[in-house]
Amino acid sequence: ACRWRAFVGYQEDRGEVNGSWMYGYRVTGRFVPQMEMSATHVLEMGGQGAPPFDAVDFFAEAGFYRRRLDNGQTSNRTDRRASIDGVVTVPRLRGAQAYLEAMVDESRNTGIELLTQLTSWKGGIFLPRLDPVGRVSLRAEYAHVAAIAYRHFFWREGNALDYLLLGSPIGPDGDLATVTARHVLGGDRMLRYGAVFAAQDFNQYQQLRGNGSDTGLKDLELLQDRPAELRGYGWVSWEMPIANDMRLGTEFKAGGIRRRPGEPGAAFIAGLSAKLSFQPDFRR
Repeated sequence: ACRWRAFVGYQEDRGEVNGSWMYGYRVTGRFVPQMEMSATHVLEMGGQGAPPFDAVDFFAEAGFYRRRLDNGQTSNRTDRRASIDGVVTVPRLRGAQAYLEAMVDESRNTGIELLTQLTSWKGGIFLPRLDPVGRVSLRAEYAHVAAIAYRHFFWREGNALDYLLLGSPIGPDGDLATVTARHVLGGDRMLRYGAVFAAQDFNQYQQLRGNGSDTGLKDLELLQDRPAELRGYGWVSWEMPIANDMRLGTEFKAGGIRRRPGEPGAAFIAGLSAKLSFQPDFRR
């Protein structure tokens, strides 16, 4: 079985580049019951101050082709990202899953450099039924963001949020490890808990100039190796129903930050929050 999805989006006010367009598609195939593979391709183009593009550029870039300009260089009018991911399910281990995703941001190299310098990846395991009745589940993930990620000459944020992977507290040249668990209690109550550890480098790089592109983009050269900022915290949350279609939840989070030398900031953080959610069931 194979599925294909596509989207087109317009970003009116997003910070550095306003009025850019995004186009992407995702192809998913399940050739055996225990394995699913997917490929995703995302383009960002246009916006205030961006290089001009036309329909030929759009369809050429969507097909991984960049046309030649009059000066012999290749057109570079989009920020292109591509990723592949896969998940394997083991029914004999109560539906346990292992998954891996790799993403390349505006690749300009091939071979071993593509794997070691340009690729961001995330891998993890998911155990949906630690106990026989399926009340306890566990997920463990590790993610690495390449130093060259989100450093396009124009669309530096790309399809990220403030230079960060969506839903992740790390940016370029960062690593993140997370462990989360969910415990379904009696009476439709739910307990969640977990731990997060992140290392964010703030090394200084310079963009080397290459050939064959109108932007001259190539690899990064490390100029200064700076100490990383380390962050770690744990959290626990509890949720319960209080009325029809209404739930009350609380969360406590505590952790520490080791900032870079000479940079002020708290070494310990803690917080308590509460939320009230309303989820009507329109099928009734």
